[in-house]
Amino acid sequence: MNSRIAIGIGLFALAIAAALAAPNTYYLFILGMIGVTTLVSVGLNILAGLSGQLSIGHAGFFAIGAYTGSLLMLNAQWHFGPALAMAAVTAAGAGVAVAAPALRVSGPYLAMITIAFGVIVERILIEWVGLTGGFGGLTAIP
Repeated sequence: MNSRIAIGIGLFALAIAAALAAPNTYYLFILGMIGVTTLVSVGLNILAGLSGQLSIGHAGFFAIGAYTGSLLMLNAQWHFGPALAMAAVTAAGAGVAVAAPALRVSGPYLAMITIAFGVIVERILIEWVGLTGGFGGLTAIP
């Protein structure tokens, strides 16, 4: 087995063990935030580090996926697994929709397209209070 795969499996097992050993929900929250920050950082590293392009719209894609999964669990009573899968599909679909015009530009223009997308998503999520809860967000997510 490749050593990178073994390290990844070991880290995943360590994360599961840490979550199971957490004495209260605060520690679970901190572990979740570490995981989320790691995912966003790895995505930015792949884009900026490997391709040399700058994207500022990661938060918009992340928000679309997070709200999709949360709304499916709250309003449609979906279980976590299918809601997570649909959140990933929705965020990927938004990525494809933004990538179609964004692939035609590079450098600062790509950054402008992605920051505009992020601002649009933020404004929609804040203003659509009936669906997203506005500034307060969603609560009582199972």
